[in-house]
Amino acid sequence: MSPVTGRRAGDLWRLIAAVAFAIILVSSFQSFYLQHLYRPREPLARHLDGLRFGKAPELRGLFGEARSRTAAGDRVALVTPVHRWDEGYAYAYYRASYILAGREVVPLVLWGDTPAPENIRHASHVIVWNTSVSLPGFEKIWESRAGALYRRRE
Repeated sequence: MSPVTGRRAGDLWRLIAAVAFAIILVSSFQSFYLQHLYRPREPLARHLDGLRFGKAPELRGLFGEARSRTAAGDRVALVTPVHRWDEGYAYAYYRASYILAGREVVPLVLWGDTPAPENIRHASHVIVWNTSVSLPGFEKIWESRAGALYRRRE
């Protein structure tokens, strides 16, 4: 076999690979992808936003109010009726972290269901969702059916 023949064989395999890639690319394309370029985005955005809060839609409003009443850099602790990480606390914690971007969400339950009530000392605000608590050193600044927002007394 001459070097020219080996090069031609390599070129042939590259061509076969490029053609196979093109066939896979073309055959996997769906018109659905183009539809998103021309459809109104608002209904889809509302739908996708609703998916994030499907299990507890009231959290969106609660965290939205907390966002409007706190400032960037504030530390916000989260109290929920669930005290187990994988059974609901993580759900609320990660959604709070998303809505309250720019603020630090202080967990009172850690991964592995470890309670961390001492973390409240780092918080300037506390969001209480669907439960009642006594928070010495904090004053209630807003309340709804879903919960309340407290601020550390100065």
